[in-house]
Amino acid sequence: MSNIKLLKEEIDQLNKLQEQENRILITAGRIKIAEIDLDQELESLEEDLKEHRKNQASIGSKLQEKYGEGRIDLKNGELIKSE
Repeated sequence: MSNIKLLKEEIDQLNKLQEQENRILITAGRIKIAEIDLDQELESLEEDLKEHRKNQASIGSKLQEKYGEGRIDLKNGELIKSE
């Protein structure tokens, strides 16, 4: 059995396909890495949000104990009592 020589045009087509596949794989890898980074960032933000809500509840409880029920007007720095 003997080897068959491919035409230059056929080799060029196969090389082009291989290059396209390599670009696709590289892009897919970059997207996956970006996805991992975003997942980690989201986890961090979720922890930040939990801590924020905990602090918010704590401050709210302290102010309610001190001043009673009401609504805070940050612009004027006042507690508007509930009726």
